Amino acid sequence: IPPMTKGPQKRSLLELMSPPPGQTLKAAVLTTFDLDLDYLERFVLPTMVGLNIVGADEESSAPSRTNLELRSRLRKAQVTVLADKKRFDFSAKRTMETYDLLFAETYPAFHPKLFLLAYEHDFRLVVSSANLTESGFHTNLEVLWHASTENGDRFGNLAEQALNFLSSLAAREWPRSQALAQTL
Repeated sequence: IPPMTKGPQKRSLLELMSPPPGQTLKAAVLTTFDLDLDYLERFVLPTMVGLNIVGADEESSAPSRTNLELRSRLRKAQVTVLADKKRFDFSAKRTMETYDLLFAETYPAFHPKLFLLAYEHDFRLVVSSANLTESGFHTNLEVLWHASTENGDRFGNLAEQALNFLSSLAAREWPRSQALAQTL
């Protein structure tokens, strides 16, 4: 399914996570069934805050300049990731605490893949079949729809419906999460 935008049709999902030129991420909510924590922290989050991850410092025991900059930028944004608890690998090591990670556990499967990204002046909505995994973003055949105010897309009531969906989900699954309420 082609995106609504009038620009190039061949943007990757990871490219859609990058901020519009000259803008910074203010808030984001990402939902997924499967979550690859390493991929999220090494590629998705840096892209979302506008970090160029090509040539980033190699892993070491000391925090790299890239990781320090990522943490700094994430502290200025409110990012929440919602994932299915039954599908998460709890042996995975979370390396930064500058975003909120919440798990759904009352559903047979928490399966939505919806990405809402708010910047200083623009808003982006992405609906995809892709999980927050490397294969979901780069290998699998996935369906993708997106719209963005930066391209002049008109959302009609789609943005409101997406926010209502996430708000009702938050009220049911995470009623005490102040971070998620602030993000929405």
